[in-house]
Amino acid sequence: LSQLAVDSAQSAVGDAKLVAPLSGTLLSLDIDPGENVNAQQPIATVADVDNLRVKADIDEIDVGRATASMPVTVTLDAYPGVKMAGRIETIDPGATQKQGSTVYRATIGFTPAEDVVPREGMAADVDITAQRKEGVLLLPNRAFEQVGTRQYVTLAAEGSPKVEVETGLTNNTDTEVISGLEEGQVVLIK
Repeated sequence: LSQLAVDSAQSAVGDAKLVAPLSGTLLSLDIDPGENVNAQQPIATVADVDNLRVKADIDEIDVGRATASMPVTVTLDAYPGVKMAGRIETIDPGATQKQGSTVYRATIGFTPAEDVVPREGMAADVDITAQRKEGVLLLPNRAFEQVGTRQYVTLAAEGSPKVEVETGLTNNTDTEVISGLEEGQVVLIK
């Protein structure tokens, strides 16, 4: 009877062994010695700190232009102004609701810059490069006035004439001017 109890205890100890699903660094342990756990209860956080990824939400308005392997620029809030090259690795096929918007979660791999030590939980800004053009005329978005489907800018010349312009690529801050304006002309910014 006592041998049966010993065998049962040894089996229970063997069954209680915790094995991480990956090699890495233990970031947190969410149980105490002797505490009972179940299979659905998270008990630890483990990360491969040498290969951290950024999890970013892409708005449904933009997700149609984003694809895996697309280049991105990553800036960590802890290292402002340090831009690091990366790529979109995956985009989740299913949507998530976040603050009333529909977003798709993307996983982004990046190469840390020299003297940058990314840490789990750091906040990051991600700029996705959907298309790149060199040698274009750019104006801040605040310089444009839309009337119907046409775009106008106001020249800083005497009388402040408005000029219709044809626009191209745009982002959150700047818009490309394809025609209607020449380099060196001064425009008013609202």
